[in-house]
Amino acid sequence: MPNGATAILFSLFLNTTTVVIFYCIKPRSQPLFNILVSEKHAYNTAKRILFESFVWYFYWILPLAFNDSGKKEFVHSLPGLIPGNLYGVKGILRKTLLMKNLFLLLLFLPVFCSAQTPNYLNYHHQIIQAEEYLVARQFPESLKIYRQLTATYPHVFLRDMKVAAQLAAYTKDTANLYFFLEKAMQKGWTAKQILKRENLQPFKSDDRFQKLLAGEDQFHKTFENKINLTLRKEIKQMLAADQKRALRVALTPGKKWRQQYTMKKFVPQNRVQVRRINQIMDQVGYPGEKIIGDHSWATVLISHNEHDYIYQQLRPKLYAALKRGEISAIELAIVESWRRVVDTNGQEKAFVIWEQEVSQEEAAHADSLRSSIGLRSIALNNKLLDLEKELKMKFYLSPSHGGRIIVKP
Repeated sequence: MPNGATAILFSLFLNTTTVVIFYCIKPRSQPLFNILVSEKHAYNTAKRILFESFVWYFYWILPLAFNDSGKKEFVHSLPGLIPGNLYGVKGILRKTLLMKNLFLLLLFLPVFCSAQTPNYLNYHHQIIQAEEYLVARQFPESLKIYRQLTATYPHVFLRDMKVAAQLAAYTKDTANLYFFLEKAMQKGWTAKQILKRENLQPFKSDDRFQKLLAGEDQFHKTFENKINLTLRKEIKQMLAADQKRALRVALTPGKKWRQQYTMKKFVPQNRVQVRRINQIMDQVGYPGEKIIGDHSWATVLISHNEHDYIYQQLRPKLYAALKRGEISAIELAIVESWRRVVDTNGQEKAFVIWEQEVSQEEAAHADSLRSSIGLRSIALNNKLLDLEKELKMKFYLSPSHGGRIIVKP
């Protein structure tokens, strides 16, 4: 191929991939670009790279289309083509090192793009598939899905690792048992909590089990290294203040006095807290299990927010956080259900996550909502409730579940 054609094709490739780099740079979801702390920074970086590529194109690539004399003439005229306050010939030569950086970006472009956060809606739908295998007694197939999730997603939810570990114990699949136990301990599951699970008791005397529990301190360090400890402390303090006010509301005698305390003390505090959560979501994402190592604290705080316009700003951010794996399907359903029930004075049952009786129409509506966020159907939920009693396991279906959801004929 002639040198000129090669130069043109290469320059097209160079500048096209520069645009792709711009779209691959996502500060919140791209750990390889933590230095890019804002979208504006990412944009400016991409713009700089694009300009550098054009400089490289003019100085090194385009002259290849000329013969020797034409190349010399082009290079000599280059200072007139590029404003002096931007680049001179010497300035271009000094930018050679930056061209090397661009080359490295192009080299690792497939890695950068593949590191984009996967859509966690797919994760939750795969969990539903694993749960369907569970109720069908196809335990190996269920374990296979849980194992695949750990290889596919950078963050897996602790609840799912707990279920998988118990299922592996039930089927006496020791390889998977210790694999999922280790994953769960890295997510914050403590030795004390593990020993409370009845179906894990038979393995207490196993050397591998003892060795795993003995490494709890190291697992806890791994857990803390993966979360935002400062933010975790802040949200925990917010929850403590919330619960203090909530207890005071519960202990205040008389409906009138209780309502007065709620409106004067509890509601103003909660609105400040939820606005802070809204700010946190704009900065780093939803402060849930993935970011602070706890799934419920922020959920409780948002659930206590009633008749407040701020939730209209929060709602789309919560659904976006679901797709990034920052909030689980059940936690989103708890927040949304509570809000819809309160806003409609109990007329809408929303996702139907509490033990209750509902009509077929309400159940169908709830199942539609559940499917949209990757949450199991009411029927599957009821089957899992029955199965965990039969197998003496705990599936952590919801903190609000006390029993089956009854669909009236």
